Amino acid sequence: MKKLFIVGLFFLIICFGLVIYGEVNDKYSINIHEITNSASKKENVKVYLNASFIGGSIKYNDINYYVIFADGVQYLVLISDKKASEINKYLLDNPMSTYKIIGITKSLPDGIEEIGIKFIKNWLDSNHNHNAEDEHNHEHNITNDDFYTYFGYVYLDTNVSDYRVIITIIVGIIGTLLTISYLIKKYQIL
Repeated sequence: MKKLFIVGLFFLIICFGLVIYGEVNDKYSINIHEITNSASKKENVKVYLNASFIGGSIKYNDINYYVIFADGVQYLVLISDKKASEINKYLLDNPMSTYKIIGITKSLPDGIEEIGIKFIKNWLDSNHNHNAEDEHNHEHNITNDDFYTYFGYVYLDTNVSDYRVIITIIVGIIGTLLTISYLIKKYQIL
């Protein structure tokens, strides 16, 4: 019977360790700017960005990639519509704040460049006051090759399921059930 308690306590300690590991791991994710600023396509790197504005979304192959501004730079972020709405509401309610988004870098899908450039052209036209020379430069000189200057070579994927969370929940439930069953047997509850 004491073994039941020890095993349950062991599982709870593992659960606690996984929670601490997850928090520490999130703190040591790197800023996405360090990845997108280079021409390399570093995939599966845990990164974050401090969102200050959601500029809209780009629909490509029936998937919405949100254009999120952080530190004066725009990034493509794969995030659920619900979460994007929550972030947008938070940023509108707290205009001097940022919202930290954590995820994994993924290579951009082939063919997204043309849609991204159209987005940039439309966004510049609708959100900035241009003089005639600026408008000419933005409207006529932005090409698909400029896409990577605007968005980098990777996007931030927040929809990647994190196996740590699932394992932590399972280990926590097992530890709790074993500890409770030990206490029930020891104190003859029920």
